[in-house]
Amino acid sequence: MHIAIACKPTLAVLSQAAAVIERSQTLPILSYCRLHGDQQAAQITATDLEMQIALDITGVVAAEPFDVLLPLRKFQEIVGAASVDDAKLEVAANGKATLRSGSSRFRLNTLPSADMPKIEFDETEVVECSIPQQVLRAALARIEPAMAKNDVRYYLNGALLEIGEDVC
Repeated sequence: MHIAIACKPTLAVLSQAAAVIERSQTLPILSYCRLHGDQQAAQITATDLEMQIALDITGVVAAEPFDVLLPLRKFQEIVGAASVDDAKLEVAANGKATLRSGSSRFRLNTLPSADMPKIEFDETEVVECSIPQQVLRAALARIEPAMAKNDVRYYLNGALLEIGEDVC
């Protein structure tokens, strides 16, 4: 399978996906991203089992549908250091991927795509809400001092946003 990659738009998407996964993972598969698509569109998915992000990528073209798991940070480093804007990703049947950019060639290990954990949610419970940016920013600024940053008790690392029916 041969996939052509435009490095600049792909790097921007990989940077967003890298924000979701933590550097040290208990499960090795959580440090991988799923690159999948077809002739018209491509998408990158990453998860840490609490959050999942799926981002569309422009500039990724393949002659046939593809679905591969690549180590996210390594893939991001290689694409970011590419000397030219175009790269080619070749995925062999043995699970090895080769990324070529200019005269450079990198080998990446892959994992089976079916092993990637997916966070399922009920789309009937999705609520859309519009909050002015200044209002949300001011509310977060007021509660930020109370939020833990690196507490062992993971449920203290963040804030709870409750949206009632009277708000939206």
